[in-house]
Amino acid sequence: MWVFFAEGSGEFAGWYVNLEAPHVRDQRTVFTSDHVLDLFVDPDGSVVRKDEDELALAVAQGVFNEEEAGAIQRSARAVEQLVADWGSPFCDGWETFRPDPEWTVPRLFG
Repeated sequence: MWVFFAEGSGEFAGWYVNLEAPHVRDQRTVFTSDHVLDLFVDPDGSVVRKDEDELALAVAQGVFNEEEAGAIQRSARAVEQLVADWGSPFCDGWETFRPDPEWTVPRLFG
């Protein structure tokens, strides 16, 4: 999940939910698999699914089978229900978060 702020004004713009496999990290790399289907949650709580057509194409091309696509769709519905219930992280105040300007960009590797 990403929290978006408008460029320039810094005004809260919404949440982007990127459906993907859990991230696994080794000494140098982070591995995951994008599940193609994503959701955007507007500040008012409305949800827009993104790239449903690309998920269908991924199934047609054999990237995902029907069972896997069904699991991805269920994940999307679970997020939509979480938004409808205004559960965490949507109710947690992230829209007001601003990083400390003194923070530096962390280094992941040596």
